[in-house]
Amino acid sequence: MRKSLIAGALAAVAIPGTALAACPFSYVYNYVSSPQPISIITGSAGAGTTTFQTSTNGTVSKLSGPGMLQASATGRQVTVQMAMTNCSNVNNVANFTGCSDTPTVTISAIGTPTGLNQSLTAFTVAYTGSSGGITSTNGSAPLTIHLSPSGATYYAGWSFDLGYNLPISDAGSGGSAGNGSSTLSITITPSTAGCAANTTTVTVPTLVNTPLSITKLTSLSFGAVIRPISGTGTVTYTPTSSGSATMAFTGGVSALPSPAPTIGSFRIQGQQYKEVYVQLDSSVNLTSGPNTIVLTPLGVWGSDATQGSFNNGSNGAGQANLGNADGAATLYVGGSFPLAPSTPAGVYSGVIHLTASYQ
Repeated sequence: MRKSLIAGALAAVAIPGTALAACPFSYVYNYVSSPQPISIITGSAGAGTTTFQTSTNGTVSKLSGPGMLQASATGRQVTVQMAMTNCSNVNNVANFTGCSDTPTVTISAIGTPTGLNQSLTAFTVAYTGSSGGITSTNGSAPLTIHLSPSGATYYAGWSFDLGYNLPISDAGSGGSAGNGSSTLSITITPSTAGCAANTTTVTVPTLVNTPLSITKLTSLSFGAVIRPISGTGTVTYTPTSSGSATMAFTGGVSALPSPAPTIGSFRIQGQQYKEVYVQLDSSVNLTSGPNTIVLTPLGVWGSDATQGSFNNGSNGAGQANLGNADGAATLYVGGSFPLAPSTPAGVYSGVIHLTASYQ
């Protein structure tokens, strides 16, 4: 009789152990990357949405729309390393079946995007783990991944990279340019009953600038000049940051009182407080029929461009910060050219090219 009572007690103690074995592990994220910001120039107001695609290898490209990447971008995918742990805590049972769980991972866009960002779409996945794998995927936003066991006894791990599509509104669609973000969630749901799901979130940041535009305000004119009797002279028209300019002559060159010279000017419009790199032609051919005079342009930033210089009045490259209220700056353009007694008379004209890009 005593032996029978002892056996009954042992049988009763074994029942809680069985219940504990139903869910002996927990899930953790060893690593979830935070992508670097994607630098984007959005479309102009009313131009519509631009969609950018980040592949599972991290390369960003434009799928559609009027916007563009400001610079090439790589390493923007989300890299995930997740693990199932604590199997060894259950009486050190070798090859415990709980370590062969087949979890489901769901990737979804969540929250309200900021800036000109819209919600992430079209999630893709590439498995990078050394064991285990993806048995199936369903949908795209949300994307559901079904994982196979990694085959470990006391520790199971999976690794994969995520890609996604990122729509960006145009400059007139509400929101504000500058820093923006869209957020995704990653949720692990165990297949073993009783084990709780685990969720983490990842922010996909952007730096969105409105498009740059260049408008010619006034044309450059040197008026009427008289070539020298001998030797070689020069005509130099030097602009100032206030929009005025001074005309100077050397080597016997002079000018007629009419027509009066006028300074050239351009307006560069873009994202407020952004650094802009501007390039003038280093030389321009002014032609009159078959005859040519070579003009060397001179550029000076207006007083509305903060923290900027244009090679101290020389031709070539310059930078300025679009720091005024409407994100614009003025560039005044003059120039110089030589004249000789043999320079043919005529009306000479040409085109000065100006390009601008964000730094």
